[in-house]
Amino acid sequence: MHKILLKAIVFGLIIWMVGCTNSIKNQTDSAFKADTAFTMQHSSLVHFGLVGSYRCVLFKNPWDTSEYAKKIVLIPRDANNAQIPKGYTALYTPIRSIAVTSSTAISFLSKLGKLNLLNGVADADYIFNPWVKDAIKKGTIIEIGQGQTLNRERIIETDPDVVLASIYADQQLPDLTGTASYLIPFADYLEEKPLARAEWLKVVGAITQTETLADSIFNSIETNYIKLSTLAKKAESKLTIFDGTQYEGVWYVSGGKSYMAALYEDAGADFIWKQTSERASIALGFEKVYEQARHAEFWRILVNSSDDYTMAKLAEDNLKYTYFDAFINKKVICCNSNQVPYYEDGVTQPDIILADLIFCLHPALLPNYQPVYYTFLR
Repeated sequence: MHKILLKAIVFGLIIWMVGCTNSIKNQTDSAFKADTAFTMQHSSLVHFGLVGSYRCVLFKNPWDTSEYAKKIVLIPRDANNAQIPKGYTALYTPIRSIAVTSSTAISFLSKLGKLNLLNGVADADYIFNPWVKDAIKKGTIIEIGQGQTLNRERIIETDPDVVLASIYADQQLPDLTGTASYLIPFADYLEEKPLARAEWLKVVGAITQTETLADSIFNSIETNYIKLSTLAKKAESKLTIFDGTQYEGVWYVSGGKSYMAALYEDAGADFIWKQTSERASIALGFEKVYEQARHAEFWRILVNSSDDYTMAKLAEDNLKYTYFDAFINKKVICCNSNQVPYYEDGVTQPDIILADLIFCLHPALLPNYQPVYYTFLR
């Protein structure tokens, strides 16, 4: 409880520092009414609504969902005398430029045909999208930060109308007060369900006035995901799976309430740590992992290797890995994020990731499928 409270306090200070509205208790206000035409069905962190005739987007504080971190109302630039209710901040549309620190936001903009608005990114060296990489080389897209650190001067130089900023509890965001840039907390990665993360496509759709397209694309993703998860239920048995690797003496496995645990369940797998209550990773020692997962049938890992990652390389990284049944039986499912755009496109395509996992676990259910992100190590 103390950690949760501390994170909530830190987040509140961050919002104050960047000139955002103060946290508002999660209650219906007189100006707000539900938007029945454009809604979030899976997200626990975003609400759409209407303020008068204008669309509004409400962002919850991820670390204390009883509060709103920000309430924005989308106002046309040519609107005269628009009334902005107390507690809301106006974002004028159409926006003319956008900077992002989330790689998934690049994928969302691409899906919506709005990459032309992009003029700032973070971690330029890790971007896969060829159009964006070319624009970075030409200097039409500028790197505004790396990791959790954003460069205020670069943001001012880039001068985006909107900055979609990934937020972290201990992050120090720059104060953009006095600039033309408007910062929006982009917390898609904190959603616990695969479809909830992908549904942030609608947030980008609302900001870029492509709501109809965003709704259509997401509905297709949702339909395919549900179809695949239903298919996985036809598997004769749930096969056991564990995940993670050891790093500096600590083995991080997915928590039982995490995004990956949800994917395992929907793919028809029996996750070793499914009963745990953690939403993030769990830090364990090797002995504990070996005790519980040594006989698991499958092992999922995520690596970043410029070379082809193989079973031999895995054994070279840690000889103890060879003690697991999944290693012995060559049932190690791997995604090499250096060679496929997992962080950029993968989370925005939960149906594709689900299909990859189903194919690895139950190949008979998808006999002609070609994996995109996850394959078996050889």
